[in-house]
Amino acid sequence: MFNKNGFIQYDGEWNEHNKKDGKGTKYDFSGNVERTGDWKDDVMEGKGTEFWPGKERKLKYVGTWKNNLKDGKGTLYYENSNFQYKGCFKDDKFEGYGQYF
Repeated sequence: MFNKNGFIQYDGEWNEHNKKDGKGTKYDFSGNVERTGDWKDDVMEGKGTEFWPGKERKLKYVGTWKNNLKDGKGTLYYENSNFQYKGCFKDDKFEGYGQYF
């Protein structure tokens, strides 16, 4: 894992097998928050937030995760924009009921 010092940073809880497990935050190569929330055996599981930095705006997902994929209820939106999707996800895709704003 790498950051500006050669390692991607993770601040949070670990299990006895040295895997992310519990509450924690993972940072990208630039030191920006990439994912924060609940972890289980090194993957996002439960509630959490993911950020995708971009040149003009950031895409952000806030919701539930299963096996490192968006799964359950959540909100996907661009910061500094009015566009937003709020609804259900399954295996990282829109599924079921949802609304675009």
